[in-house]
Amino acid sequence: FLAIVVKADTVKLTTADSGAAAETSFNSAGNWSNNEAPSSAHDYVVDLGSESGIILPSANASFNGASLQIGSAENSGRLDILTKDKTYTMTNLILKSGIINVAPNVKTTFNGAFTVASTLNEPFVIQGGSGSEMTYPHNSFFGGSDSAVLIKGVGGVFRFHAPTWYQYKQSGYKGRWIVDNAMFEIASFSTYAGEEFREDAIILRNNGILRGNAAGPSFSHSKIGVTIEETGGKIQQGYSG
Repeated sequence: FLAIVVKADTVKLTTADSGAAAETSFNSAGNWSNNEAPSSAHDYVVDLGSESGIILPSANASFNGASLQIGSAENSGRLDILTKDKTYTMTNLILKSGIINVAPNVKTTFNGAFTVASTLNEPFVIQGGSGSEMTYPHNSFFGGSDSAVLIKGVGGVFRFHAPTWYQYKQSGYKGRWIVDNAMFEIASFSTYAGEEFREDAIILRNNGILRGNAAGPSFSHSKIGVTIEETGGKIQQGYSG
């Protein structure tokens, strides 16, 4: 028998969303090039630059496309979360080039998988304003040893963590985390896909914080090292830091 693999067609966002609403390009025809709501028959790309792009809906929502890629080889992209306390589900969110932005005082939860296609030379940015927070699932990030994500606080500390006591379980991710004026909350390290020890698996800069959300967090792991750059960083223990 001959196995035939049918590749999904690529659809691009042609115009940036103007604001949060019950329906945006995330869950409607919106501004997609084919004038249709996302479906599993297509892959979707947002690469209108880092200033504007797709805005997530003002209610809990799921993305029905085969994948959603932020950025491309030609240009960066942007995804904005402006509404607090909402949950968004995506089968495969590809972080190629650009920004996921969480507005100030907004707490958001993501379900699904993140494929990191950016590198240390130009890491993908996940940023949040003062009082913002993002929760991501266990074992949801995937990327090779060259991949990199920059967690950045803008105008205040941005909290970034997994659920359930903030255990670090990323058995498919071999890349780096850069924490810049943000708080990476991890009670203990469980899994990491890197084959060998790397001293810069986590990089702290501009007062970036690695914080354990437990009375006695365990930062011990045979493959994960922490590098603190000259601009400064902190390792904090316990609920009160």
